[in-house]
Amino acid sequence: MSLKEIFSCYVSTTYRGDKEAFERIQQYFKDVGRDTENQWKKRNADDTKAVFTAGKSFLFTFDYESSALEVRSIVAYSEADGTITVSVGNSGFPFEPLLSKPRYEKLLEKVNAFIVDEGIAVKRSEETSAT
Repeated sequence: MSLKEIFSCYVSTTYRGDKEAFERIQQYFKDVGRDTENQWKKRNADDTKAVFTAGKSFLFTFDYESSALEVRSIVAYSEADGTITVSVGNSGFPFEPLLSKPRYEKLLEKVNAFIVDEGIAVKRSEETSAT
């Protein structure tokens, strides 16, 4: 285990997609945020990357599956190779992000189901990777 893994944990999936797919995936986070108590908030975005957060950045709990804990979702688009990478995770107090990894994987599965079911983009790899 690297030092980085102690403070930061993200799971990712990459898709083949275009600019329209990138925009539709961002819209997913906006739409889901309206329908849940833990709204996704767009923190920053440009033509190739959007960052959304949900939950509280500081919360004293040992329930790492809790939807109240902060989570980030990063949607990155590369026009050069026609890929979109969706990452879910967070950085934080030592080991907390790593302990929250099962939650991040579940959230990424929900995003993936939307992307695949709606035919927005084609999954580039059947594997998710942890970084």
